[in-house]
Amino acid sequence: MSSGILWLVDRFKFVFIKAGIDFDQMRRILALKLVMDTRRSNTSIQDENKNTQVMALLSYGLMGLFLLVFSLVMSDLYVKVGILMSITLVMMSLTMISDFSNVILDIREKSVLHTKPIDPKAISAAKVLHILNYMVLYTMALMLPSLVAISIKHGLYVLPLMVLAFICINFIVVFITSILYVIILKTFDGEKLKDIINFFQISLAILMMVGYQLFNNTIIVSDMNLVIVPKWYHVLMPSMWYASWFIRENTLLLLVLKILGVVVPVVLFWVYSKYLSKRFESYLSKLEESGEKINITKANHKKKRLKALAKLLTGSRQEEASFMLAMTMLSKDRKLKVMMLPTMALGACLPIILTMRMVLSGLDLSNEHLWIYMTVAMNSIYVLYLVHTEHAGGAWLYDVFPYDNYFDIHKGLLKAYLLKYVLPMLMIPLVGFVFIIGPSVLLDLLCASLLLIIIVRIAGLFIAAQAPFSLDVSEATKDKGGMFVKNMIFMTIVAVLAFLHMYLKKLDYGVTILTCLYLIINIIIWHTKIFYKSFRKEGVH
Repeated sequence: MSSGILWLVDRFKFVFIKAGIDFDQMRRILALKLVMDTRRSNTSIQDENKNTQVMALLSYGLMGLFLLVFSLVMSDLYVKVGILMSITLVMMSLTMISDFSNVILDIREKSVLHTKPIDPKAISAAKVLHILNYMVLYTMALMLPSLVAISIKHGLYVLPLMVLAFICINFIVVFITSILYVIILKTFDGEKLKDIINFFQISLAILMMVGYQLFNNTIIVSDMNLVIVPKWYHVLMPSMWYASWFIRENTLLLLVLKILGVVVPVVLFWVYSKYLSKRFESYLSKLEESGEKINITKANHKKKRLKALAKLLTGSRQEEASFMLAMTMLSKDRKLKVMMLPTMALGACLPIILTMRMVLSGLDLSNEHLWIYMTVAMNSIYVLYLVHTEHAGGAWLYDVFPYDNYFDIHKGLLKAYLLKYVLPMLMIPLVGFVFIIGPSVLLDLLCASLLLIIIVRIAGLFIAAQAPFSLDVSEATKDKGGMFVKNMIFMTIVAVLAFLHMYLKKLDYGVTILTCLYLIINIIIWHTKIFYKSFRKEGVH
């Protein structure tokens, strides 16, 4: 695989030279990165790493099977490609933010490469190509079923064009993200810089989803067939640039879209490699700065408020200590926030976006507020990540604590998670639906909220034998396939319960009974240790 990538890079050697990049240095650094991806100290770990990569590709391939529906059901090639390109843009943007932001902002190699007579442009270009390699692999795994179906139905001639379009989409995602990082790194310093990067990553994820919904508004139904109506604002949507490649008509708007699909990736590459890559590597040193001085008085007041809140919400000293630790870790662990918050924010905003589309279309609202179950699903799956942190070095303390299991420890952890992350995300659809539809939906929203608390507690059983924040955050990406399966289980359960809720709305007092049932279940599962009896404390080191 590595030799194939390097062969492809060699074919475009002249492009890198024209951009002012030392090609030989860049190629050697890229080759080294590819080798280091698979080389470990012993065979078992190397095999584990290979299995992890295979599982990640299989999980994307499994998602691709769901996308196959668009290729089989829709007859218009323009519609198919437009939807697939939009999904690719959103999925790869989220992948870039959650999985590869740490790679592009990595400063660990600085002490090795930056002390040698190596062109910073070569270092930056190798880093971008390294990321693009895996982005394209994930895209091909995601879109392979659809590519096969489209090639069979419309002819093999569309295959190379679609592959080229997917590669260009990934170029745009990586280079725009990199350029925005350069702007952020240039503008801010210290701790504020790290906070702004977190805010940017979450905002970009939401922007991608809003853009995807904007694309959906251009799809109409004509004679039982889906049709895309070209609009002027498609010039702002890369997915539509590449969908236009599959239209034989050549109106002025379509010509502009086709040209943008070719010109923009080239311009982004040229601007980044010629003017920004060198600055990017120099700006990365800001991430090593310690930031502003700590205000001791302010920190003490904050600690007192947190302790008072912990006493109010917890029932034991162990639970109180765990709650305070979790609140602190969830506030400061930036890598964990990058993994969790973008998707959670999407889960909070998507129900409101879908409802507003219904309102703007003039449709009557009946069960649209039940889209809050999207928030329920996307806010419950990340409980599994609460055993991970970028500061796992102190986890040995759990080994010396005098208790048999993590019941109280996990209660404090899950309460902190609910308060710190879930409640703010849940308030967005709650307030939005009450504002849009009215207070008549309050009981339905309360019912869904109680279900979310139940699922968070049940999801905690999957980490019941593991201490909170005891594994390095990088370990969370090693079992992507397993995580994907667990997430699909949670989402399926939530979907079934959402349909149950919708059915019970037709019955007198159906939702009221369901809400009371959820309340009783919450009381039981939060106050009994029976579920933790079979989980004994395991050593973390």
